[in-house]
Amino acid sequence: MSSKLPWTKLFADKWILDLACLSPIECNVYIKLRLQMLYTGEPLLNDMKVWANYTGCSVKMFMKALDVLLKTGYIERLDDGYLWSLQVAEELNNSNESLEKVSKTSRSKRLSERAQKAAQARWENIKMMLVMMLKLLSMMLTVCLTMPI
Repeated sequence: MSSKLPWTKLFADKWILDLACLSPIECNVYIKLRLQMLYTGEPLLNDMKVWANYTGCSVKMFMKALDVLLKTGYIERLDDGYLWSLQVAEELNNSNESLEKVSKTSRSKRLSERAQKAAQARWENIKMMLVMMLKLLSMMLTVCLTMPI
Protein backbone atom coordinates (compact mmCIF):
# COMPACT_ATOMS: atom_id res chain seq x y z
CA MET A 1 0.00 0.00 0.00
CA SER A 2 1.15 3.51 -0.72
CA SER A 3 1.82 6.29 1.75
CA LYS A 4 0.29 8.81 -0.64
CA LEU A 5 -2.86 10.75 -0.04
CA PRO A 6 -5.83 8.41 0.34
CA TRP A 7 -7.67 10.29 -2.41
CA THR A 8 -7.13 11.71 -5.85
CA LYS A 9 -9.26 14.11 -7.83
CA LEU A 10 -11.91 12.52 -10.02
CA PHE A 11 -12.81 14.52 -13.09
CA ALA A 12 -16.13 13.00 -14.15
CA ASP A 13 -16.01 14.58 -17.60
CA LYS A 14 -12.65 12.93 -18.34
CA TRP A 15 -13.84 9.56 -17.05
CA ILE A 16 -17.03 9.73 -19.12
CA LEU A 17 -15.02 10.55 -22.24
CA ASP A 18 -12.52 7.78 -21.47
CA LEU A 19 -15.23 5.19 -20.95
CA ALA A 20 -17.59 6.27 -23.75
CA CYS A 21 -15.94 4.24 -26.49
CA LEU A 22 -15.22 1.13 -24.41
CA SER A 23 -17.39 -1.96 -24.08
CA PRO A 24 -18.72 -2.83 -20.61
CA ILE A 25 -16.03 -5.50 -20.14
CA GLU A 26 -13.29 -3.10 -21.25
CA CYS A 27 -14.68 -0.46 -18.87
CA ASN A 28 -14.62 -2.94 -16.00
CA VAL A 29 -11.04 -4.00 -16.72
CA TYR A 30 -9.85 -0.42 -17.22
CA ILE A 31 -11.49 0.95 -14.07
CA LYS A 32 -10.32 -1.89 -11.83
CA LEU A 33 -6.74 -1.86 -13.13
CA ARG A 34 -6.55 1.91 -12.91
CA LEU A 35 -7.90 1.96 -9.36
CA GLN A 36 -5.43 -0.76 -8.37
CA MET A 37 -2.59 1.32 -9.86
CA LEU A 38 -3.76 4.35 -7.87
CA TYR A 39 -3.97 2.23 -4.72
CA THR A 40 -0.49 0.73 -5.03
CA GLY A 41 1.08 3.77 -6.65
CA GLU A 42 3.14 1.59 -8.94
CA PRO A 43 2.90 -0.47 -12.14
CA LEU A 44 1.09 -3.80 -11.93
CA LEU A 45 2.67 -7.17 -12.54
CA ASN A 46 1.22 -8.51 -15.79
CA ASP A 47 -0.36 -11.70 -14.41
CA MET A 48 -3.35 -12.48 -16.61
CA LYS A 49 -4.91 -15.06 -14.28
CA VAL A 50 -4.78 -12.79 -11.24
CA TRP A 51 -6.21 -9.76 -13.04
CA ALA A 52 -8.84 -11.83 -14.84
CA ASN A 53 -10.00 -13.12 -11.47
CA TYR A 54 -9.81 -9.62 -9.96
CA THR A 55 -11.99 -8.17 -12.72
CA GLY A 56 -14.42 -11.09 -12.74
CA CYS A 57 -13.60 -12.05 -16.33
CA SER A 58 -12.35 -15.21 -17.93
CA VAL A 59 -8.68 -15.09 -18.89
CA LYS A 60 -9.67 -14.98 -22.57
CA MET A 61 -12.09 -12.05 -22.06
CA PHE A 62 -9.54 -10.23 -19.91
CA MET A 63 -6.79 -10.64 -22.50
CA LYS A 64 -9.12 -9.35 -25.22
CA ALA A 65 -10.12 -6.30 -23.15
CA LEU A 66 -6.51 -5.63 -22.14
CA ASP A 67 -5.44 -5.83 -25.78
CA VAL A 68 -7.97 -3.11 -26.67
CA LEU A 69 -6.79 -0.96 -23.74
CA LEU A 70 -3.17 -1.38 -24.81
CA LYS A 71 -3.94 -0.55 -28.46
CA THR A 72 -5.94 2.55 -27.56
CA GLY A 73 -3.29 3.79 -25.11
CA TYR A 74 -5.40 3.65 -21.97
CA ILE A 75 -2.87 1.26 -20.45
CA GLU A 76 0.75 0.67 -21.42
CA ARG A 77 2.92 -2.39 -21.14
CA LEU A 78 6.31 -1.29 -19.86
CA ASP A 79 9.59 -2.79 -21.08
CA ASP A 80 9.68 -5.07 -18.03
CA GLY A 81 6.16 -6.33 -18.81
CA TYR A 82 4.37 -4.45 -16.05
CA LEU A 83 1.10 -2.62 -16.77
CA TRP A 84 0.91 1.14 -16.22
CA SER A 85 -1.16 4.19 -17.08
CA LEU A 86 0.30 7.62 -17.80
CA GLN A 87 -2.91 9.17 -16.48
CA VAL A 88 -2.36 7.40 -13.16
CA ALA A 89 1.24 8.64 -13.09
CA GLU A 90 -0.01 12.18 -13.66
CA GLU A 91 -2.66 11.87 -10.92
CA LEU A 92 -0.11 10.51 -8.45
CA ASN A 93 2.31 13.29 -9.34
CA ASN A 94 -0.41 15.91 -8.77
CA SER A 95 -1.32 14.17 -5.52
CA ASN A 96 2.32 14.33 -4.35
CA GLU A 97 2.56 18.01 -5.27
CA SER A 98 -0.62 18.72 -3.30
CA LEU A 99 0.74 16.75 -0.36
CA GLU A 100 3.99 18.72 -0.45
CA LYS A 101 2.07 22.02 -0.51
CA VAL A 102 -0.08 20.93 2.43
CA SER A 103 3.01 19.69 4.24
CA LYS A 104 4.84 22.99 3.71
CA THR A 105 1.80 24.96 4.84
CA SER A 106 1.32 22.89 7.98
CA ARG A 107 5.07 22.98 8.67
CA SER A 108 5.12 26.79 8.45
CA LYS A 109 1.97 26.89 10.57
CA ARG A 110 3.67 24.70 13.21
CA LEU A 111 6.75 26.92 13.07
CA SER A 112 4.51 29.95 13.43
CA GLU A 113 2.75 28.39 16.42
CA ARG A 114 6.11 27.53 17.99
CA ALA A 115 7.35 31.05 17.34
CA GLN A 116 4.23 32.48 18.99
CA LYS A 117 4.69 30.24 22.03
CA ALA A 118 8.36 31.20 22.28
CA ALA A 119 7.49 34.90 22.01
CA GLN A 120 4.79 34.47 24.67
CA ALA A 121 7.29 32.74 26.97
CA ARG A 122 9.83 35.54 26.42
CA TRP A 123 7.16 38.15 27.18
CA GLU A 124 6.21 36.35 30.39
CA ASN A 125 9.88 36.32 31.43
CA ILE A 126 10.22 40.02 30.64
CA LYS A 127 7.08 40.84 32.66
CA MET A 128 8.40 38.81 35.60
CA MET A 129 11.77 40.60 35.41
CA LEU A 130 10.01 44.00 35.27
CA VAL A 131 7.93 43.16 38.34
CA MET A 132 11.07 42.09 40.21
CA MET A 133 12.88 45.28 39.16
CA LEU A 134 9.94 47.41 40.30
CA LYS A 135 9.94 45.67 43.69
CA LEU A 136 13.68 46.18 43.97
CA LEU A 137 13.37 49.86 43.05
CA SER A 138 10.55 50.25 45.55
CA MET A 139 12.69 48.70 48.29
CA MET A 140 15.65 50.92 47.38
CA LEU A 141 13.44 53.99 47.42
CA THR A 142 12.08 53.04 50.83
CA VAL A 143 15.61 52.58 52.16
CA CYS A 144 16.70 55.92 50.71
CA LEU A 145 13.72 57.74 52.18
CA THR A 146 14.24 56.27 55.64
CA MET A 147 17.95 57.12 55.79
CA PRO A 148 18.85 60.31 57.63
CA ILE A 149 20.54 62.97 55.62
